[in-house]
Amino acid sequence: MTGRFLFVKVLTSWVIIAWQKKSDCNNINKCACSSVVERQTDNLEVEGPIPSTRTKLRCNEIMREDFNIRDWVLNVETKKPEMNILVSLLKNYDATVEFKDSMDVAALHYNLSFRFEDGAIVTIGIILMDHQTDSDIVIETMTTLPKSQKGKGFGSKAIGKVLQWAKDNGLKSVRATQVSNLDSENFWKKNGFIKDEGPNPCNDFIYIIPKQQG
Repeated sequence: MTGRFLFVKVLTSWVIIAWQKKSDCNNINKCACSSVVERQTDNLEVEGPIPSTRTKLRCNEIMREDFNIRDWVLNVETKKPEMNILVSLLKNYDATVEFKDSMDVAALHYNLSFRFEDGAIVTIGIILMDHQTDSDIVIETMTTLPKSQKGKGFGSKAIGKVLQWAKDNGLKSVRATQVSNLDSENFWKKNGFIKDEGPNPCNDFIYIIPKQQG
């Protein structure tokens, strides 16, 4: 058994346990609820470093029907090189790309940084192949530093670059998740996002990328 196969097999089993624990969250706020799962590594030959011994899984009411977490994790592992290449193209849109070594083996996490004039830096955390939504990209975090540069349009410029990259590469939708207050809602609306009209426990906003003509 190769090291790579063993690595995927171990992580797949671990994620299945985490997935099953989600059922404990059915009757409470899905965004506030996290299933914390200890990663057991005793006597296991795990390939590569283990950055953390714990992980938190977002709780979400909307789960895929007939979803098989084992198949999904294997699919993420298979497509990871392809997704890494796709995200690396953001360098052509002035982004610095960091490939995060996340404990979430059911999705791919990246950090993007955009530098602007006056020293402004916008950092955006994105997820590809998110197992809890049908969106191509999920924006999970976004910060502008230093704080004195907030409200000057740099966040919108950074989002515009991400949306252009998504459009140029044939992606269909971008989701901003866990939008927490009115100012944040207004920011996403200003940038063309609309509130998810379905069951929406995490107050997500979605941008539907227009289909290219021809």
